[in-house]
Amino acid sequence: MDTVIKRPGLWRRIISQIRVSLSGEGILYRADAKGGWFEIPFSGHKEEGKAHRYLKDGRICETSVYRAGQIEEHTERYWADIRFRLPRKSPNYLENFYRQGELIEQRSLFRLCYTITPMKNNKPEGRACIYRPIEANQPPVSAQTKTWGHLCLHETREYHDGVEQGMRYSYYQNGQLRSEGVWKTKKVYFAFSDKQYHERLKTNPSFKARRMVGEKGGIVYVHEDLISYPQGEHKEYYPNGKMKNFSLYDEDIRDFTEFDEEGNVCYARREGANLEGVYLRDEGIQLSFKNAQGERGDIEIQPNGQRLSQRSRTQKVQGKSLLQEAPVFLDGFYSYEGPGHVVIEELYKAGQLRQKVIYQEGKAVLAQKIDDLGNGVDLPVCKRIKPSRLLTVLKEAEKKMKNKKLKETQHIPTELFSFGKHQPHNTIE
Repeated sequence: MDTVIKRPGLWRRIISQIRVSLSGEGILYRADAKGGWFEIPFSGHKEEGKAHRYLKDGRICETSVYRAGQIEEHTERYWADIRFRLPRKSPNYLENFYRQGELIEQRSLFRLCYTITPMKNNKPEGRACIYRPIEANQPPVSAQTKTWGHLCLHETREYHDGVEQGMRYSYYQNGQLRSEGVWKTKKVYFAFSDKQYHERLKTNPSFKARRMVGEKGGIVYVHEDLISYPQGEHKEYYPNGKMKNFSLYDEDIRDFTEFDEEGNVCYARREGANLEGVYLRDEGIQLSFKNAQGERGDIEIQPNGQRLSQRSRTQKVQGKSLLQEAPVFLDGFYSYEGPGHVVIEELYKAGQLRQKVIYQEGKAVLAQKIDDLGNGVDLPVCKRIKPSRLLTVLKEAEKKMKNKKLKETQHIPTELFSFGKHQPHNTIE
């Protein structure tokens, strides 16, 4: 938090005005309408240097850099207690930094965490840097450490067109890399019943959702949100640079491996559609799986490779039941009436909007394919997915996933990739 500056008295303001008026040099102090004041340096009867505007309690709320009377850079600071009408002063703030009148950077301080985010067209664009306080129980600061005042660089994130898309890095205090991996952002849509929607409005009047009618005539309220998620390979390291853990995110497949400081695998886990495997050093491997016929199996393998136990059972596989109050992902076709009495039909798959079609007088006149961020690309109306074709399309996608070759990592024991070799029998060994 900045050092609080004492408000200049009337006599000091008058003296400063006389000095600047006669000599053209000095600092001009001028009161504002809200009890605060301006502090503006002059040279040659023109504003020159860094000028500040203070609140009545002495905190800075604006800073401008003048060159020959023209503003080159300007910063607006919004203190948290004023923005959110808090009962006491807060050290936290949001800061907008302008150059030649264009917003190029946003800075924020929240709970001793300082974030610098580059901006373009009023959206985050580029690499954001997050700084945190230096801690005594962490690796000491070195020549490799990037600092900002008494803070050190903790994490960086990449933004494109306002959302996180790209590599995320985190660092130790000594400047060594702590973790790295790709993060992406997508729009997801949740469905609420009429009762759920109105209950939400009672606790959150600003909650927004669109009223839609499903293919079977049911009414839902649809709320959209942005989520960030990991993609591809993610790695975490010890302070000495050796790998601590490795993760692979590939659609609905996840591999995770943890190492000790000597580089040996001490824990591994594999999760995916209908299969799961866990490896724990000195205790062996546990495998569980199920197939389309409802057969489920669990296998335990000792560290020496010998099976400790095996069992199987057959049962019908049922979908997970959700609490009535819980939001659910949309799936299928929904429609609503848009401006101009047109009907808009939307297709959702696993909670993501994938297609939008506009109908006029019962005839499709415009179709769009939607990407993860909600951006639409026009496509010929005749090539749109129709309700009658949905089942075929989903089956094609499922077949494509089954034929996809899963990536194996050299870190995880091969047994976790060999579920087919451990099919259960109808006896218990």
